[in-house]
Amino acid sequence: MKKIKGSGLRYTPINDFSLLPRPLVEQIKPKLPDVDRFYNVLRMVSAGQTFWAVNYLGVFADHEHVIKGFMWLTLNPITYVLHINMLSVDKAYQNKGILGEAKNLAQKLMKEIHAEKLTIDTRAPRAFAKHGLKPAGVVTMELGGE
Repeated sequence: MKKIKGSGLRYTPINDFSLLPRPLVEQIKPKLPDVDRFYNVLRMVSAGQTFWAVNYLGVFADHEHVIKGFMWLTLNPITYVLHINMLSVDKAYQNKGILGEAKNLAQKLMKEIHAEKLTIDTRAPRAFAKHGLKPAGVVTMELGGE
């Protein structure tokens, strides 16, 4: 486990989605339509070794090893863009430097895997802009889900 300055949480890579505390998954915005399906599908697909070749999952834990957050990233093997799929942290640890810590961890991973860039879909662009991320010039379009 690696100690991180700022929030006081430590980041540890894991490879089991079932270890993620349900409240941290439930607070993701936009809300997942079915949290049970999230766990079931990821449990099935993550059983394969190929899944972990392009997916990176880690947890943020306190000094008592209680999970207080997680970050899930995926590398697009075609474009070599590393994407933060989910970043969730217990409300008690929000606004204590965790975004900067997550960005630094992602940048370190980018170097290790030779990713070209880092992206994230967010509802808080100003918070990420404070850490050097900028709008990508891409608009996400959707169909359904009304």
